[in-house]
Amino acid sequence: DKVGKNFSELKVLPPGAPGTEYTDLERSWYQAKVDDGYRFLTKIRYSNKVDDPDELKAADSKMMKALSKLPVEVKISGPRQSMEALLETLVSELFRLGLLAGIFVVLFFLLIFRNPLGVCLSLIPMLGAFCVTLGTMGAFKIGIPFSIIGVAPIIFGLAIDNGIHIVMRSMEDKTVSLEKVMKHITPLITVTSFTTLLGFLSMMTSSQYAMEFLGFSLVIGMATALIFTLVPLPALLLLLERRTNLSNTGL
Repeated sequence: DKVGKNFSELKVLPPGAPGTEYTDLERSWYQAKVDDGYRFLTKIRYSNKVDDPDELKAADSKMMKALSKLPVEVKISGPRQSMEALLETLVSELFRLGLLAGIFVVLFFLLIFRNPLGVCLSLIPMLGAFCVTLGTMGAFKIGIPFSIIGVAPIIFGLAIDNGIHIVMRSMEDKTVSLEKVMKHITPLITVTSFTTLLGFLSMMTSSQYAMEFLGFSLVIGMATALIFTLVPLPALLLLLERRTNLSNTGL
């Protein structure tokens, strides 16, 4: 009510009036002349007990709705609002860059592999790792800090690397069965994945949220990529191998 009274008094001030006769404004309001008008700035502090992002956004929305009928334009700004706007831009930009990188990788694989089906199969560990990692973050309501910039390329590169080794070896060399390929490659992929995973495991104990998030997301991403590499990918390749053998025998 007090703030509303101040607004109603401000709108009837004559042009050029500083408004210094209002003691409340002197303590809580800042005034600056911009072009031919005046702008006023005040601070609004929410309760320290409210720290949930959704509740804070709801409070912002309620505040703007309450002030929407004022004869002046009102905006809410601050570190939190600026960070939220920045993160929204960051996520959309990461999506665009990730899509662009994926297109380049697919085109590159097609040039050297010349097998569209094999290229699609090679992407299974990477796509599975991304889906599970983002799903886990959403389920636990984990935010997306700037360290996502470091997470995405690592999962992207290592997960594709796992898939391409198995797919290229099994589809290009027709003299070797998938069982022999997996016996040879599984220990190598498992060791390299676990060494990478263990390297990021210690980061989960960091007191810095960005470092903790980086370790948490990479451990989930790398573990998921390994599972998708060793379970659904070989299963699909085995089905293709059996289908090919049946076609060759005329059954």
